[in-house]
Amino acid sequence: MPNIRTRFVAEGEKEYRQALKDINSGLGILNAESKKLQEQFKGNEDSLEALTATNENLDQIVLSLSDKLDLQKKRLAELSQAYGESDDRTQRMRKAVVETETALLKQQHALDENTKALDDFGEGEDDAADKAQGLGDALNDIGGKFGINLPKEMTNTLNGMLNLDAQTLVTIGTFAALAAAVAEVEKKLVDLTLEQSKHATEVTNLSRTMGMTTEAYQEWDYVLKTVGSSAEAAQGDISKLAEKAQDAAAGSGEAAELFAQLGIKVKDSQGAFKSQSELFDEVITKLSRMKDETERNAIASKLLGSTGEKIIPLLDKGAAGLEEGKKMAHEFGVVMGEEALAALNDVTLATHNFNEAGEGLKNTIAVGMAPAVENLIEKGTDLFVRLQEAAEGSGILEVFGALLDVVSALEPLFDVLFGTAEDGVPVLQTLG
Repeated sequence: MPNIRTRFVAEGEKEYRQALKDINSGLGILNAESKKLQEQFKGNEDSLEALTATNENLDQIVLSLSDKLDLQKKRLAELSQAYGESDDRTQRMRKAVVETETALLKQQHALDENTKALDDFGEGEDDAADKAQGLGDALNDIGGKFGINLPKEMTNTLNGMLNLDAQTLVTIGTFAALAAAVAEVEKKLVDLTLEQSKHATEVTNLSRTMGMTTEAYQEWDYVLKTVGSSAEAAQGDISKLAEKAQDAAAGSGEAAELFAQLGIKVKDSQGAFKSQSELFDEVITKLSRMKDETERNAIASKLLGSTGEKIIPLLDKGAAGLEEGKKMAHEFGVVMGEEALAALNDVTLATHNFNEAGEGLKNTIAVGMAPAVENLIEKGTDLFVRLQEAAEGSGILEVFGALLDVVSALEPLFDVLFGTAEDGVPVLQTLG
């Protein structure tokens, strides 16, 4: 029987897993950055810029692994105290601690070696002179991280003004790399926020359409996605379920029989029809408790269409399995609360207003330009009319018309003389 200590440790599992997930997510990004640096500086690994960027990346990895190790050691102490050293949970955590320690030692060695290479880079006066860089070139290196390049003349002028030693270049390179990284992270965070704001708006709108709370919609969306469906994909079948409930209320037909088999009343105690969300929950729960799988699957298909067929693996797990799936949706942070949804919906509205303001600006510019464009078109039209009148008055159109008539009249003669008009072309060219 669990005691207070074991319950406390069990309740701390969610917080531990979330913290571990956040750290592993950050490490995943850092490892991806490490691979990017290897490709970026392939063949130039010993350059100042490569060593500096690698040093920053390794330093962040070491810090993240240290945080992970501290978290796991703390959890190991909790498990050991609650369940004992020989418990499987304690042993698994001890193994995880050793693996993290090994990874940390490996990355620390790599950091030490890279730091030494970076220190050796600036040693020796001759080496320092060779590695010195003009101010213009240094600024170009910094600007290159942001897609900015100085004109050649300005670069040469700045090079003549000042040379920078290796240590200064390290400092500049570190600052530039940090600034570039911050800019890139900010862009990704903005993109992520805009993407999630669209998702939040979809959750809000679809949950209303389907008669569900936003919480229930997100829970079912997570659960249904585990079997290749989604709440949005099930929308049509859930709407039809409500229509079948209305048919069942009449007390006849197949729908009435199906709801009766499941022991579901389609109206509440006040005599009002239950919401789509309530009906869906009850139907799924009742189906998950049926012993006869063949009968259960047939009813699921009849009441919920293609969704009923897709959720069969969920029904096999029983009511407890369904509740566990909903619980996991909360633990993974998939389910957003009303405040979070409202905040992201505000972003969607602000984005819409921004885009519409842009359209308004284009309208304003177009209206302001309209008189000038109209005047230009009118002048062009007037020019074409004058050219037309001049052509008609000069008689040139009649001349071209007469020439066409002559050519058409002579075409049969060309056929007789040369076989076809095309055959006569070389002959005429020769005569010419």
